[in-house]
Amino acid sequence: MTDPDSRLLKTKNGYVQGYNAQAVATTDQFVVAAEVTNLAMDAPAYEPMISSAKKNLKAAGERRRVRTVVADAGYWSADNVALKGVDSYIAPGRARQLKKIAEAEQARTATLVQVEAGDLDTEQAAQLLGVSRARVNQLLRRRRTAAPDPLTTTMIAKLDAPPGRKIYKKRAATIEPVFAQIKHNRGIRTITRRGLAAADSEWKLICATHNLLKVYRAG
Repeated sequence: MTDPDSRLLKTKNGYVQGYNAQAVATTDQFVVAAEVTNLAMDAPAYEPMISSAKKNLKAAGERRRVRTVVADAGYWSADNVALKGVDSYIAPGRARQLKKIAEAEQARTATLVQVEAGDLDTEQAAQLLGVSRARVNQLLRRRRTAAPDPLTTTMIAKLDAPPGRKIYKKRAATIEPVFAQIKHNRGIRTITRRGLAAADSEWKLICATHNLLKVYRAG
């Protein structure tokens, strides 16, 4: 998956419609799904893109199934993380932010432990965490009932484990070269056609020729 390729652009005379070019690629950088949306956010495209990839692979006679999907922070949402049928690895923040998020979660846990031990009261904990006392009590109840960790904490732990780190590293080597080839090597930086259907067909053609060029160069 990738970030939006183009947005709504401001010009001297007003606004020009921009499009969000989406792609799903295999680990050997073949595009198996390509769609254009007129939404600025990536997250809503996650499930449709995976569905499109599955449909295209099945139509091509590919027996292997889409099992693991790696995506960047733009695709982070509770629904996407919990999407059935695939094992999703989605960063809950940009790479440089993940350490800060993890440290904040660890600090919060340490504060709650102090409250449970009687070393801090809920008011003091609220001040340290920058939240309300009601929020502190909510977090304490969650700990007492052994409720699951928040999605952010769970995903960070998943990405930080050795298998998760190995899998997530493949994202940059899988999808980023596809867009680098298209934008920088081939010089295709904009969609020239207008209208969502026309832009979508152009993007599909661009990705199809990307695949053909890979086959040609490999042969």
